[in-house]
Amino acid sequence: MSIDSFIDFPAPCSNASEWRPFALKILNEKMYFGGVCSGEAGSGELLGLVYEMDLNGNGLVEVLNFDLAYYRADLNPNGFPCGIWQPWLDEFLINPVPGISSPGLISTFATINTALCHTQPMLTDIDFTADGDMLVFFTDRFGHQMGGWNYGPDPTETSTTIYETLAGGDLVRADFNGSTYTPQWLNTVNVPPIEYYTGDNYSTIHPETVMGSGANLYCLDKVMSVALDPVVIYSGGFLEFNADGTSGKRATIYQTPLFGQETFGKASGLGEITLMSNPAPIEIGNRVWFDINKNGEQDAGETGLEGISVELYLNDVLIASTITNTMGEYYFNDANVPGGLMVNTE
Repeated sequence: MSIDSFIDFPAPCSNASEWRPFALKILNEKMYFGGVCSGEAGSGELLGLVYEMDLNGNGLVEVLNFDLAYYRADLNPNGFPCGIWQPWLDEFLINPVPGISSPGLISTFATINTALCHTQPMLTDIDFTADGDMLVFFTDRFGHQMGGWNYGPDPTETSTTIYETLAGGDLVRADFNGSTYTPQWLNTVNVPPIEYYTGDNYSTIHPETVMGSGANLYCLDKVMSVALDPVVIYSGGFLEFNADGTSGKRATIYQTPLFGQETFGKASGLGEITLMSNPAPIEIGNRVWFDINKNGEQDAGETGLEGISVELYLNDVLIASTITNTMGEYYFNDANVPGGLMVNTE
């Protein structure tokens, strides 16, 4: 494969090196891609942005730009002040500044597991509701940096301390008014957070469990998202959100025994969601009619013939038969063909 053209992309961040694109969505002959201003080079600027253009790379326009300093709940109310998004960080800091959630010793769950958190936004997925609102999914970069459990840097290579990761992404819904998108239910004051999707929690322990990938199930007006602890602790799986943002069904994909280290635990352990359904049933048939003018075409006014026996053969062996209805219609499908129809049946 060769690349023969490039798109002149704008630099949306005050520091161009802090622009971190990731998410991609193609819908209705348009391409959407999103990312964040990470604040990692010292600017402290944290923004979520989405751009739109046609499939030929023309008409590039910014359609969403919002400050990520909105108030989020602590990842765990019992001693984890890691709700608010922080600038990206590549250092492992063991001694946190009091009141600031630079990754450091926040709480001890057990004598062999020391818990860490430092929520860093990655805009990793985009989808749309049936009425055109945009769904913006964020994952926590810290969950990818650390994994479920990991050792800290140790020049002496003698430390046996194992650090446990607690990550926390988010799902933001941006309302579409016909021309612009506006994030819903974001507040920037230090009060209990208000958000559209209120079902992204595990009990009262973890109020932000989205992992950063999701999809909209249009026919049911529901949203699916990967999440940590959807049903039980130290697990990863799926959340279903109802149209009003409340929690629907939940499912666990993997689970680690308490304080075990076999899976990703409370880190970012699942990726992209692809919604699938059973294949459409194979069906053949149509209509037997009286071809008055004998032209082989179903013309207006030519009536269907009721009670005609129609037979289906496989290698000259009769395998099914049916009778036309009052309209002359007949069908062969799983209901009247033993074992169902095979692909390419004629």
